[in-house]
Amino acid sequence: GAIRTGDRKISWNLTIGGRRESLVHLPASWMYEKKLPSQKYVSPRLDARVSGEVVVDGETWTLDAWPALLGHNWGSKHTPLYLWVHCNSWNNGEDVVFEAVSGKPAIGPFMTPKLLSSFYVRHRGVRYDMNGAAVTFGASSRLDERGDPKKWAFRAHDALARIEGEVSCAKSRFVGLYYSNPSGPITHCLNSKLATIRLSLALSGRPPFEVRSERAAFEIGTHRAN
Repeated sequence: GAIRTGDRKISWNLTIGGRRESLVHLPASWMYEKKLPSQKYVSPRLDARVSGEVVVDGETWTLDAWPALLGHNWGSKHTPLYLWVHCNSWNNGEDVVFEAVSGKPAIGPFMTPKLLSSFYVRHRGVRYDMNGAAVTFGASSRLDERGDPKKWAFRAHDALARIEGEVSCAKSRFVGLYYSNPSGPITHCLNSKLATIRLSLALSGRPPFEVRSERAAFEIGTHRAN
């Protein structure tokens, strides 16, 4: 495909490979079939590898099994405030895939008082899905959206895993866009593929360890235009 805006052009010819595992975020199938929750998440290819060429204004980039994600979200309207992060490319090359969502869903005219969160870890092919009610309501999730860099700190645990981490990104490394909801106010979005992440993991049967990256995908969605 190709896109041109004025005298600028980007084109690509890519193939998507890698592991075929998908990630279904919501814990029950009826949540995808009913009106609530209003925003649905799924990652059809959680740990993809992309190869081929991308040409930006005449400069060719050759991609050889670059770590990637194929994700999708949809619904009648976006959550009034939500956070999302994904990373599968770490500085030490550790085989970890991490994805998390956190948000304040609307209940009538009001938002929930705290961020409700779900966390997903794949370590050497072993799944740790922390999306049960106890984790969702009990996890710690804090967003500093006024500073620069913007930071999201989180902490959660269940019977098999304990995680603690922080994602941060300077304003200059975000792209701003918006989603036109079918009903209700516009969702303003900040998105980066260059966020910094630090993740501490204590997984069942394994010694604790920490991973870091400057290549995390990080998105903030809000109804606030500023």
